[in-house]
Amino acid sequence: MSTFPIKILDFKSAHMFFITMDVEGKKQQKISELIIKDHKKIEDTCSNEIVAVRYNDQYARANILETIVNDQSMVKNYNCWLIDFGQRIICNIIYQLPKYIQNIEPNCKIASLSNFCYLNSILELGIKGSITSNQTCCASSGVIKCTFDLISTSDKIVFDLKQEIANVLLIGDLLIHKDDTILSLSEQLERRGLITRSESVFQASSGS
Repeated sequence: MSTFPIKILDFKSAHMFFITMDVEGKKQQKISELIIKDHKKIEDTCSNEIVAVRYNDQYARANILETIVNDQSMVKNYNCWLIDFGQRIICNIIYQLPKYIQNIEPNCKIASLSNFCYLNSILELGIKGSITSNQTCCASSGVIKCTFDLISTSDKIVFDLKQEIANVLLIGDLLIHKDDTILSLSEQLERRGLITRSESVFQASSGS
């Protein structure tokens, strides 16, 4: 569909990681400036409201996932999801925001590689001994390590979008630029025996 530069905010697994297209942080800087001009400290809020919190010496927008009250001191803490940073934090002060700031599209998007299954290598002991790879829904430490090794030394990361769901979930591939080389993360993981992209896997699973 399209390709665009991105910054990875947090990599949980190849099935779920968080990215932003605001690579240079200009949109986030503008949001922070708006919050500074127009926010008000509050004690409580509706569950569906977006609020502001302090994060890394700046203001950030957040959804409140849970309000935690200390039984002895009755002090409230808030378990918050930072909608522009893809991070979860605990804070004790929240700020009310006007609707025009709440309604700005979040910088953070959920992303996933397309059409793959993880492989779990199992050593079968016998006369000769062999290693087989079984399909699994759990990412191995090898998937995480391989990805971090590639992205940590990259010059630029581009997302190759194949499908978008509800303007929230982006499905595609990561294209990692380093020097004069472009590496597909899916191809690199498959080459290392960490995932499979065999079409027969998905045909079989869709028919069950």
